[in-house]
Amino acid sequence: MKLSVLDQTPTANGQTSAQTFQNTIELARLVDDLGYNRIWYSEHHGAVNLASASPEIRIAHIASVTNNIRVGSGGIMLMHYSPLKMAEVFKTLATLYPNRIDFGVGRAPGETGSPRLPCTKEDNPICLTSTIS
Repeated sequence: MKLSVLDQTPTANGQTSAQTFQNTIELARLVDDLGYNRIWYSEHHGAVNLASASPEIRIAHIASVTNNIRVGSGGIMLMHYSPLKMAEVFKTLATLYPNRIDFGVGRAPGETGSPRLPCTKEDNPICLTSTIS
């Protein structure tokens, strides 16, 4: 039987982002050592209790600190990205980590709460906005 894990990268009360990601690393190493087949990373935006907005970054890091387990996205929300860009990202990951990367896509908006338009300085003073015209 092949076993897999879905890690949504939950943040416990009072936990820092660094602690949250350290927990993710420890879980991945544990299930890799236990012989699990795959670990998936989900994509969620706007969730205060989930640090999972960029699964492709976590996938790259987790693949670098594990040895055998397959590492994949439990749903990249393509409506937020260029499909070509995401295909190239996962092609690069698959080249770096042969036979270990899985590219799962989703169709949900990937957000919690009400949908938001792109961030503007009026919404958030620390938001980075482009000045390219």
